[in-house]
Amino acid sequence: MQAARMFIRNSVNFTARRGYKSKHHRTVTMNDMPQPHGDFFELEAARNRYYNSVLFSGLAVFGASLAFAANSGLMELHYSPPKTLD
Repeated sequence: MQAARMFIRNSVNFTARRGYKSKHHRTVTMNDMPQPHGDFFELEAARNRYYNSVLFSGLAVFGASLAFAANSGLMELHYSPPKTLD
């Protein structure tokens, strides 16, 4: 009876704590973190050049499409007030 009770208790305990008995666990320290390398300012300058080129190309496409729509008569920009109120 005692042996059966210990077997059941150990088997239940083993299944309940399966993830907690890892033998290959190692405590992570700050030395394990990745170290930065390279110049931060050069990387940021390259990213800003790309972002600025995307911004200016988007503004150019928007301006060109706005000019095309205004010149072709697709939309009226109402540069001046109407001549009559009727």
